[in-house]
Parts: sequence; structure tokens; C-alpha cells
Amino acid sequence: LSHSIRNTQDNFLLYYQPLVDAHSETLIGAEALLRWISPNKDIISPERVIAALEATGHMDGVGAWVLEQAVCQCSRWIASGISRDFVLHVNITAEDLMRPNYSMSVISLLSRYALDPSNIILEITETSLMQSVSACRQNLIRLRKAGIRISLDDFGTGYSSLNYLRELPVDEIKIDRAFLENIHKDRYNHSFISAMVILAHSIPRHVCIEGIETKEQADTVRALGADVFQGFHFGRPIAATEFEQRFFCKNNNRT
Repeated sequence: LSHSIRNTQDNFLLYYQPLVDAHSETLIGAEALLRWISPNKDIISPERVIAALEATGHMDGVGAWVLEQAVCQCSRWIASGISRDFVLHVNITAEDLMRPNYSMSVISLLSRYALDPSNIILEITETSLMQSVSACRQNLIRLRKAGIRISLDDFGTGYSSLNYLRELPVDEIKIDRAFLENIHKDRYNHSFISAMVILAHSIPRHVCIEGIETKEQADTVRALGADVFQGFHFGRPIAATEFEQRFFCKNNNRT
């Protein structure tokens, strides 16, 4: 892993998982997800890669690479003729948001690739953000003022402070896949998602449900009013070229 980093992110790549409108099930965007190919040509799970990057102090450098690659790819796709409303979700960390100049570096990157801020949504996990919310707030405010949206990932697994949800400059919450388990039978999970959708819409915030693997789950959650779906039922994370062939060429969205 360290060798890959020293060789300008050699063997790192981004996969893209589709995001669809919850009502029409049409493609509206994707999430960029980091992958690493080991010397044995195995694709290592992102959880192991990220844990290793954090343990060795390389997360900042690789995180910057991920953001630039994602912005570059999104810019290319939109320039090629896909919908200008397409949004690309990119994961960031609380450590990113704690750097005083982080928001300016993101804004500068978007300008360099001529990408509209509305085409990018930055995702940060609920747990990491809540542990350092005061240090992250100013960057979040500057990013939002620039037109970049923020998504609160894994919602429901951490602090779930409703007061924070009201005060933070967040546009979307992503409800964790754990709450989809037996959603059509489990009264707690069903009630939790229903209550969070009602609350989020009243603030107002959008709601993305991740981890949808079956039509039954999709139908159940759709009835609760969620806005966006993500999960294997709609598509697994795949390389950029495969994503293009599956979602853009097929739908004749390219020029």
C-alpha cells in the first residue's frame, strides 16, 4: 500500500455505485468509492484499505487524490453530454474539514475542472463529524455557501443528535443499511425510517436510503417517502468505463 502511494497512487482506482430517484428509479448520480489492487491482483475491500491508510497516516494524501479523480471524472461525463443535474457523491473525513483551507481547496479544484458545485455532494459519516463538529463547522458553512452540498452518511448509527441535525449545514441524510434489515416486518426499523423521513423533510433535508438489495425493500421504503435509493438492487460499484456502458450508453444520455 505504501509503495502504491509513493508511486502516485499506483493500483488505486475509483468505482462508482449508482444513485437513483426513489420514485422513478431513474439514475440521478453515483457515489465514488475507493478500491486498491494488491500485488496479487486482488481487489482489497475498502474497509481494510481505509483502516490501513489511517493507521499509516496516508489518508489525507489519498483522500485528496480521490476527490480530484472524482471531480475530473464527473467533469468529463457532463462534458460528454449526460444530464447536467448528475451528482457525484465523494466521501471526506472530519480531519479534512478541520483543515482551515480545506473549503478553498475544494472550490479551487472545481474551478480547475470547470465543474459546477451543484454536481458534487460531499459525504461525511455522522460519527466522525459529531466528534469534532465545532472544528468542522466553518468549512461546512463555506462549502455550502459555494453551492456544494453535504450529506451526513451512516445516519442513525452514531450520536443521532437531532439538535445537530437542525443546526449543521447539511443537505441530506443517508440512513444506514442496518435499518433495512427485515424492514417489512421489523416494527422498530420501519418506524425509525418513517420518523426520520418525516423529520428530515420538515427541516427540510433529503433522505437517501443505502443498502437496498431487494425489490421488497425498495417498495417498503418508497412508501415511507424517501428521496434517493442506493444499493445492490440498483447496481454494484463498478469501474468508470463499465458504469458508462451500463448507464449512459444504454439510456442514450451521451452525445
